[in-house]
Amino acid sequence: MKNTLLLILAASSLSSCTMTGDPSEGGLFGWSQNMHYDRVEQRQQTLSAIESDTASRNAEARRIQRNMR
Repeated sequence: MKNTLLLILAASSLSSCTMTGDPSEGGLFGWSQNMHYDRVEQRQQTLSAIESDTASRNAEARRIQRNMR
């Protein structure tokens, strides 16, 4: 009985990791779907900002090329 209780306590202490939105870091029990959605949304915002910046720089490059002719 004592061995079983110690085993349960040891297992619960090992599984008390912090929650994460990254399934590769959270394991089976430390993964949060809501945190995952937040993480995906943040990455989408970053991607949109990068795409917007790229489009702006490409437009500027085209403008400069037109002026060089």
